[in-house]
Amino acid sequence: MGLSFTIVVCTRNRCGELRRLLDNLAEEVVQSTSTWDVLVVDNGSTDDTRSVVADVARTFPVPLRVALEPELGIAHARNRGIEEAGGDVLVYLDDDVTVRKGWFLALETEFSDSSIDAAGGPVFPHFPNNAPTDYVRAVTGDRCGSTGLYDLGADALELSAALGAPRGANMALRASLLERVGRFQTSLGWGREQLPGEETDLFVRCFRLGARVRYSPAMAVDHFLQADKVGWDYLRRWHIGYGRASVRMRPRPPAWLLAAKLAEQSLVWMRFSVVALFQRDRRSSRPYRKVWQAEGRIAELLGR
Repeated sequence: MGLSFTIVVCTRNRCGELRRLLDNLAEEVVQSTSTWDVLVVDNGSTDDTRSVVADVARTFPVPLRVALEPELGIAHARNRGIEEAGGDVLVYLDDDVTVRKGWFLALETEFSDSSIDAAGGPVFPHFPNNAPTDYVRAVTGDRCGSTGLYDLGADALELSAALGAPRGANMALRASLLERVGRFQTSLGWGREQLPGEETDLFVRCFRLGARVRYSPAMAVDHFLQADKVGWDYLRRWHIGYGRASVRMRPRPPAWLLAAKLAEQSLVWMRFSVVALFQRDRRSSRPYRKVWQAEGRIAELLGR
């Protein structure tokens, strides 16, 4: 008997984007020969999410259902997906993406090798029409993580801690791996706090266990950015959160090392603040990112 796959879509108050994704999946899944089902994890939506899923489910080509997770936060929602999914492989998609042709086949091909534990593929961001030009130019040129951009090229790769982990918008893990590695860390992830990194933390643990993780260029999705996730204010919040998250992913250091880390981050903040001061046209987001990440790390190290 072949592998079974559960697509887990965590969502909150984005019924329009969710419907676009479900319609997209319905078109593509009919070309697949494996067993698939789709699980929508509703993370406290107050819009028409459940009625949209019920409407789509009537003609959806594979089983489609909703699970509720009242505790706000993407990590809580992803963990609910682990508890509710029945597939041999859990495939996480963000609600604001669509999959490209060949995505289903790429997943089947990767996991046909029983030694592969997890996989991810490219994520290509699409900016809204009213996105500030200087912002788009800066973050695209710098390949900022805040855009969700993930592209390691046209060749398949074996990933490692040095190469980095797949993005949470488009990643797949065997259920057997999740049994060994545990759950997503709920102090990370977007929710009550604006912190990225819950998938990065999980994959760090996967690599430590010796898991085989693949990058599949054909496992590609398009990521449609919302207006509230575009602009310099959002970039600042994201990178401050990233700074905080990078501290939370590690054990709290002893007092002497804590003092050293605070001094180091203070120097980073001062150095790049000067650079940012003279970069008036914002050709690059790098100095600003460094300043904001240092702010986040300092605040987290101080417990504020």
